[in-house]
Amino acid sequence: MLGSTLQRALVALAIWSVLTVSGITAQAPQPCLVEDGDDTVLVGPRVTQINFEYAVRLRNGPNPLDVTAVEIFTGRRLGDTSISLHRHDAGADLPGAPVVLGGWWMSDALGWQGARFLFTVRIQPGEVFWVVWQAASGAALPVARVNRVTGDVHRTRQNFSRGVWSAATREWDWKIRLDCGGRRPGQLLTLGGPCGTGGVSPQLGSRQPVPVIGQVFELDVTLVRPGSGAWLGIAVRRGRWGGQLPPVDLTPFGAPGCHVGANLEQGILRIADASGGATVALGIPGQPALVGATFWVQWVSLDPAANPLGVLTSLTGEVRIGN
Repeated sequence: MLGSTLQRALVALAIWSVLTVSGITAQAPQPCLVEDGDDTVLVGPRVTQINFEYAVRLRNGPNPLDVTAVEIFTGRRLGDTSISLHRHDAGADLPGAPVVLGGWWMSDALGWQGARFLFTVRIQPGEVFWVVWQAASGAALPVARVNRVTGDVHRTRQNFSRGVWSAATREWDWKIRLDCGGRRPGQLLTLGGPCGTGGVSPQLGSRQPVPVIGQVFELDVTLVRPGSGAWLGIAVRRGRWGGQLPPVDLTPFGAPGCHVGANLEQGILRIADASGGATVALGIPGQPALVGATFWVQWVSLDPAANPLGVLTSLTGEVRIGN
């Protein structure tokens, strides 16, 4: 962690200058569907060790929704996950045809996580639809609450599309929200995945679920080589990096399996401690205009022993500031 108030202030100033000089403008969030949407930490119903799929049936309210992203309150596991919207097969009471699919690498930070879609999906007033969450290789830790009477109707199946849906049950209340139109403040989405072998593979984590104006947002890295340099890159756009659109594959440069996920313009260097970890505390300025602003972060481990290029990369975090 940063060792002084002065250091915190300098980091806050760096973040403020990156966001303002680059012309980021915040977009106000717009009302959307939220199912049990508070941030109360609830109990996960199961942690699977196989490919598992959860389908939750929801009904829209009286207004049409133009959905651009879906999030689920989860964490404490790492792995490939995807989330999709499906029409309702009323005859079978099952998820029908898929409409849109998005994916992300789940962070171990407990909070709202999900995927932004490549196009907007219209959900009509009163329409019944399904949110289907696929968790690969045990990366499932749904955060839900026991409610066997009025919980959200849901089904489960193993092995994804090759499995058979379970009977419908109301065993759990789920925490799901749909992002519509404007940006939703306060969010950390994870993109891509880390690289490395032999227990050395930079892992991005956060000590707070979301960044909030006027507060410190701490970003950790773990599983890097003790004593090595750990650089937290910061970007305000995912624009071209080295002339290429991200994610930029570093394999041709000597770092197989590693990627740069954003146009990393500024950064903060740390030295990994004896456990292979480091932390940067970002001071988010208390400026209301920053609510909804987005920037990207990625840890780069400076490790000459790792590969010919001498770097390893974490997944990329898309950070949206809240209030």
